[in-house]
Amino acid sequence: MYKIYMHYVYVLQAIDDVENFYVGCTSDLKSRFKSHNDGQNKSTKAHKWKIVYYEAWMTLSAARTREYRLKHCGKTKYQLIKRIKESLE
Repeated sequence: MYKIYMHYVYVLQAIDDVENFYVGCTSDLKSRFKSHNDGQNKSTKAHKWKIVYYEAWMTLSAARTREYRLKHCGKTKYQLIKRIKESLE
């Protein structure tokens, strides 16, 4: 029997700045989230965060591709953030 590892693409929202979002990718969502809030990530250490969205992927390459598209394709990120904001209202 083998163990299945999932890879996650996630979106964080700053608690003190609701317009500030961060997109990341990890295989250990709980640990990675803790590291963001503990100030261990240069890009996110100025804020406290909450997880507002995540997707699970079977392969790391698929998760990394999705993360890249969210970070570098403005329309893709815009549409996802818009959906997230609507769900938080």
